[in-house]
Amino acid sequence: MQETKSISDWLTQTTGRHSASRPVFVTHDAELAERQGSRLLGPHRLEVRRNFAISLYEAPLASSHLLGLEYEGRPDLISTAPVDHYTITATVNGTLRVHSDGKEAVGPTGWLVITPPCEFVRISVDPSTILAGFRIPHHVLERRLSILSGRPVNNHLELERSIPPSMNAENVIAALRQAVTVVEQVRLLTPSLAQAVEESLLTSILLGIPGDHTHELYRSAEPAAGRAVREAAALIRETGPQCPPLTDVATTVGVSLRRLQAGFRATLGTTPSRYLRDIRLDAAHQALKSAHPSDATVAAIATSVGLDHLGRFSADYRRRFGVSPSVTLRAPAS
Repeated sequence: MQETKSISDWLTQTTGRHSASRPVFVTHDAELAERQGSRLLGPHRLEVRRNFAISLYEAPLASSHLLGLEYEGRPDLISTAPVDHYTITATVNGTLRVHSDGKEAVGPTGWLVITPPCEFVRISVDPSTILAGFRIPHHVLERRLSILSGRPVNNHLELERSIPPSMNAENVIAALRQAVTVVEQVRLLTPSLAQAVEESLLTSILLGIPGDHTHELYRSAEPAAGRAVREAAALIRETGPQCPPLTDVATTVGVSLRRLQAGFRATLGTTPSRYLRDIRLDAAHQALKSAHPSDATVAAIATSVGLDHLGRFSADYRRRFGVSPSVTLRAPAS
């Protein structure tokens, strides 16, 4: 493999491009480095020795940041406020040492080091150390675990602090490289793409890094799926025409949309979208029966219940009730 001598080299190797769309910030000024680093890594002070330099790369996703760091001069970073995020760091070259809340994690080249939310952290690096990482607000990672497991997560995750290549570090690093590649190739991420890249990376982290959360992911999800289906179906019935997007419904009941779809098929023999469509068709049917042809139109009633495509509405209505919507509207009120 090509030797990696700088964070710019790592970006070139990762993306296949000779320059990143986001310039690497470089400085020998410790005060400026401390200010920039605090913005990305959390408030800290920087203890430096001679020949200090830092090169820094960043790329924001939906709620998190991709990071690249290269240090010279063996600096120490000492937090000046509690840390409220997780940082997943891959040592591309050199050695990283992290002391957090009385625990030490050491990451030589090829290893992952995980820093969880904590009261205090001290980070030390050897000269010429190159790091690639991912900073995640704690609630974002915990919410992703809740969605994947189908169970609420109320505490910070106890993740392994040091992960060697033999324990999935390479898989997580590959996912990190893939995220950087997407960011650099697209250059201007849409919010939906940024969210998709972030969720993919979060899932890789949760599946690839051991910790006390692992059993939650592999426990039988049937009870949670059944609960989620019941709660989602009730929410769809209650909101009907004003039902939020089904992705939001899934998030509200604590599962992924894919798991909710599978649960609906297994439990109700239908999909969430068909279930919602039938609820709205029933609402339209009642409105058409109650309306007078001189006071309402089929199009207005269909739109009022959330069915905006008139041709599709008419076809679905006929399949469900055996007549067209206009026939129901013109029929005498019973």
